[in-house]
Amino acid sequence: MSVKKIIVIDSGVGGLHILKECQKLMPNINFIYVADTFNSPYGEKSKKQLKDISLNLLKNLEKTYNPIAFVIACNTLTVNCVKYLRQHIKTQIFGIEPALKQAKINGGETILFATKQTIKQYSKLNKKIVRQLKQEYKKQGLIFKNYDKVYKLYIPNLPSLIDNNIENLNQVRPILEKRFAKYYFKNINNLVLGCTHFIALKPLLKEIIGHDVEIFDGAKAVANHTYSVLISNKDSIINQNNKIYKEKEGQKETTIDNETNIQINNKNCLEDNKKDIENDIDIERVCENSLSIDKVENFLTKKINKVTFLTTDANPCKKNKLKKYYLKIIYNEINKISNKD
Repeated sequence: MSVKKIIVIDSGVGGLHILKECQKLMPNINFIYVADTFNSPYGEKSKKQLKDISLNLLKNLEKTYNPIAFVIACNTLTVNCVKYLRQHIKTQIFGIEPALKQAKINGGETILFATKQTIKQYSKLNKKIVRQLKQEYKKQGLIFKNYDKVYKLYIPNLPSLIDNNIENLNQVRPILEKRFAKYYFKNINNLVLGCTHFIALKPLLKEIIGHDVEIFDGAKAVANHTYSVLISNKDSIINQNNKIYKEKEGQKETTIDNETNIQINNKNCLEDNKKDIENDIDIERVCENSLSIDKVENFLTKKINKVTFLTTDANPCKKNKLKKYYLKIIYNEINKISNKD
């Protein structure tokens, strides 16, 4: 039987942050990461161009790889094309949208930092989110009031600048400092990163706008949703092959319900697995066991071997850059968790 794969798509490095969250939840699944470098950047193209590009790309990938799902790790493609793509593609499609809902729940003024084409869809997105929140609040006997201001911020070609300077993002710092000047945004509570490329800028943005501003990106949400839906079918490939998320009760082995699966701590999920790093394990367990450098390197190698990296142009350097940056993302996650009190 052929190995089933999930295909994650973006125009460049941005979607690697979504890939990381998907791998944390589904460590035994193989992934294909597709960076559409030939058509990058997406944010500067018309809606019609985006539809044509994305449909052609997904059709070719579906025919070639027969994946169990597509994850569109690009806000621009999702808000402009996902409905259209679902009408023409048989494979299940998941997408990421700007995390405006979390910002509205948090309250206060918000900056939506996104591409031109994503910002053009703001009105439609806002109406949908406000409608959802009103319904959710009503069920709790509450009233949702939508009075907080949302600023829309767009920097031309910033995703391309990030792709080209991913090894030294300080190159884009002067642009960010100019556009996020404090006298523009004095009372900001929330910053919504409406482009997955911008997740790479989080450390810089925190320094520029202050650590008291909440930053939302939606990466974990789309990974959680993808995982939740894919495991809801007892015959799905994830339930057949992903051997974690089970607990033993005496001699009886029972599967935990889907909602609990997402929230359960990965350490507990792997409690019965006493093997070492040779098995697929999560980042938290690497940190908790204080593994040696060589074992951490082995862990990183195994994570990277679960991913096939593809680009849509013939430049091999771009593919190598994707791998290098993805390793950096995972390594940074290990350091972040290891340094927690």
